[in-house]
Amino acid sequence: MSVVSYKCPNCGGGLSFNPATQAFDCEFCLSRFTQQELDDYYKGWEESLNDEKNVDPEPVSQSQEGEFDEHAVYYTCPSCGAEIITTDTTAATECYYCQNPIVLSGRLSGEFKPDKVIPFVISKDEAVKKFGEMCAKKKFLPKGFFSKKHFEKISGVYFPYYLVDSHIDGCANATGNIVRTWRSGNIRYTETKKYQVVRQGDIKFRGIPSPALKKEDQLMLEYVHPFDETKLVDFSMPYLSGFKAEKRDVSPDDLKDVVKKKIDDYSRLVYTDAMTGYSSVNITRLDITKISEQWNYTLLPVWMLTYKFENKIWVYAMNGQSGKVYGDLPVDKKKLMIWTGIVGLIAFAISFLIGGMLG
Repeated sequence: MSVVSYKCPNCGGGLSFNPATQAFDCEFCLSRFTQQELDDYYKGWEESLNDEKNVDPEPVSQSQEGEFDEHAVYYTCPSCGAEIITTDTTAATECYYCQNPIVLSGRLSGEFKPDKVIPFVISKDEAVKKFGEMCAKKKFLPKGFFSKKHFEKISGVYFPYYLVDSHIDGCANATGNIVRTWRSGNIRYTETKKYQVVRQGDIKFRGIPSPALKKEDQLMLEYVHPFDETKLVDFSMPYLSGFKAEKRDVSPDDLKDVVKKKIDDYSRLVYTDAMTGYSSVNITRLDITKISEQWNYTLLPVWMLTYKFENKIWVYAMNGQSGKVYGDLPVDKKKLMIWTGIVGLIAFAISFLIGGMLG
C-alpha cells in the first residue's frame, strides 16, 4: 500500500484542490495547476500505483500496513514521517502533525477505483458560513451552541456512491376514478365513474444514487442529494488532495434490492403522471422488464461536521456542490417556554381588549 502526497512541481510543497478555482494550489509558493497540467506531470505514475507494484517513484513513500484493531490501520506520512492512523475504508486524509494532504493509493485501485467524481464546489470558508447562517435563523438555539472555532473543524469528505443508469420496459394497470359533484336544491349529489387504465412503454433513469458505505448514516447521505451529474468528471486521485475520502465497502449485489425498489417506485410515479384526466388513480399491477443497467462507482463531495454539545453528538452534512444542509439543531426548552408564554400573554391581552371594546 502506497501513501501518496501530491507535491508542487515548483517547490515540492503539498498540493490541495481548490473548490473555488477548480484547480490545485500550493500554499507555499502560491502556484496553481490545472488537472491537465498535473496529469501531464504525473503521467504514468498513478497507473503504476494502481498496479500495486513495489516500485514507488517520487514523490511516493512506501510504508508497512499493520492491523491496529479490526478496522484500524496505520501508515507513515511521506512528508514528516509521523504515523497516520485510519480506518480500513479511508482512502484520503491528512497528517495530524504536518497537515499534509495524503492519498492512500491502493485503497482506490483495481475494482475499488471509482469511475467518476464530482469535485468540491463549496469551499471550507463557505461551508462554515452556511452553517453559521443556519444557526442564526434559529431563535431557540441554546446559548453557546454555535462556536465558529468548533465549526471550523468541518471536514470535506468524498463519499462513495453508486449512480445507476437503468433502462426498463414496463406496463402499469390501474383503476382511474372520475368524480363529479353537483347540487340540486338542498341535496348534494356525487357520481363516481371507474375506469380500467393501462400505460406501457420504456423509461430511462439516469443517476439513481445509493450510498456504498455501511458505517455511515444512510439517511444522511440520501438527504444531501441531489447533485448535478452534468458536472461528473473522470476520476483522478489529485482531486482527493486536501480532502478526506472513503472507499466503498458495499458491492452492487448488496444493493440490488434497494435499487430495484427505487426503480419500481420511480416507475409508478412516471406511469401515474401519464394517467391524466382522472380525479384519482390507483395502480393495481406493475410489470417491469430490465433492458439494460449500468452501475457507476462515484465519489461525491460532502462537508461533514460532528459537534458534541451537552453530552450529545450532533452530526451535520452539507452537499459540497450545492450547499444543501442535513441535520437537526438543538432547542433551548427554557427559551421556547418563555417565548410561548409571551405569545400567550399577548394573545390574552388582545382578546381582553377586543372583549372590552365589544362589551
